[in-house]
Amino acid sequence: DVKVQHTTLLWEAFVHDATRKLGSNLSSSPQSMHGRSSTAYLAALAAEGGLPTLRKVLDASLPRLLDLLSKHADSSSADDEKMAAAIRGIAAFMSSCYVALKMWERDNRGVQVHPHPLSKYISHILQKIAAALKGMRGKGNDGPLTLAAAGAFESALTAADLSGLEEGDMNVIEELLDLMTAVVLEKVDDAASRDDDTLRKWKKSCARALGAAIATGLHKSEDLPNSGERLESLSQSLLPKVLAASVCSSKPHLERYDWMVLAGACANGSPNVSEQIVTSLLSSTIDDLQKKVDVRECSPKFQCFSLMALAYLVRCGGPNVGKVFHSLSAPAPTPLDVINELCVPLDQESLQYENISDPPKQVTRQLPVGMSHLQLPDSLAKDEEMKNATIQRAYSVMPYLIEAYVCPPSTSSCDNLVAFVDQILPPLSELDEVKLYVAFPLLAAVLNGQNDVWKVVSPSTGEQLQSMTTYLAQFSMSEDHDSFSRSAAASCLFAILIHGGEGVDSGGENIKNLLDIVVYPAVTESV
Repeated sequence: DVKVQHTTLLWEAFVHDATRKLGSNLSSSPQSMHGRSSTAYLAALAAEGGLPTLRKVLDASLPRLLDLLSKHADSSSADDEKMAAAIRGIAAFMSSCYVALKMWERDNRGVQVHPHPLSKYISHILQKIAAALKGMRGKGNDGPLTLAAAGAFESALTAADLSGLEEGDMNVIEELLDLMTAVVLEKVDDAASRDDDTLRKWKKSCARALGAAIATGLHKSEDLPNSGERLESLSQSLLPKVLAASVCSSKPHLERYDWMVLAGACANGSPNVSEQIVTSLLSSTIDDLQKKVDVRECSPKFQCFSLMALAYLVRCGGPNVGKVFHSLSAPAPTPLDVINELCVPLDQESLQYENISDPPKQVTRQLPVGMSHLQLPDSLAKDEEMKNATIQRAYSVMPYLIEAYVCPPSTSSCDNLVAFVDQILPPLSELDEVKLYVAFPLLAAVLNGQNDVWKVVSPSTGEQLQSMTTYLAQFSMSEDHDSFSRSAAASCLFAILIHGGEGVDSGGENIKNLLDIVVYPAVTESV
């Protein structure tokens, strides 16, 4: 009883009295220093104080802010700064609700709260957001009120339960999504790329809101219901548009707001959302790499925008992107498919028409090895030209592919990558060398990345890595190869010697053999 009484006194002091005193600041001047500090305190209280506190704060705060917006909606002398502060306050309380409910579900084995704390406010909130955005974009007014409304729309899509909305409210959401889609996907020329900072912030806000819409609409889980058929339909029609725009070319200095949409969808959505996006981008990457390219026309600046987008998602799209990328298996496109396509030699233009009636080549998931697969070149010069052009194209996209192999989930691809390299050591053809040039940087990224690869690598893979050390040393010291591939080989070698000897080469015999067989003879020869 004493503990209950003590808790009641604390709740009265820090919740009941605080909401009553600070709520007046929200009604009068949410844009002032006192108004902003009151909003911050109450939002933190709602997020961390438990369900009773959450409901108390929402009931004391949201009606005040919504009434303020209603009073100034039709006023010719409306204070945009005050209205923007009110909308930002609403967004803060919705975000606090999201955090509080996540904590509740975590602590109560996934049990959901019903009715949703925002259910009696969400319709009114959407109407106010739409009123703030209606017509403002066309007038070129991308000020604080517009930015605040876009941010609040993102919070509403993420935090509220949208499954019970009326048809009119869903129409409002659809109109807002259409407006923001036009903003994000509009074609930007070089002159328009020099927009002011406010317009860039507006586009970023729209991109985040669209990402939240896709994540919410396509969210599927055994524990959580879908957010409504209407929103799911809107998301399913929106995602292909964004994916199509994301693989289109653009100038390097332009910000890719379509990539931001996809990153937001992956970061806020369930794994199935990331799987749809990553699978689509991988398919587009393979399609780009399969396009016929004449060796003589191969540019050192070959650009694969689908792979660039994928690298951006690995960096900014949350952990699900890397997990999905490295867990894909047939019949879906896989990372190994991309590696194999990068290794396919680029043909001379005349060779494109020799086998025009042959069926299209399928993506191979296993590396063909054996003497029957070795092809003798028509001439050394032609073979060398083919090899250099293929390597040149691979190196132009390698930085973006490496992004996916330095993330923690890349440990699951280590075994396949090691098996890929092990099959072509030592190389017996120019094509095998090309494959090593492609594989070594990726293997180095996995072995030296910020992950626990050495804790999870299988014993057979560890033995394969140890068996590679002699050739890796020879490759890294040979002047017949370019510096990039030699550096990657050396990086693989050092990682194996430092981490891979535990339980396999505990006596250091591998290092001694390398010194005797490779290093000392090479040093002596150079002297």
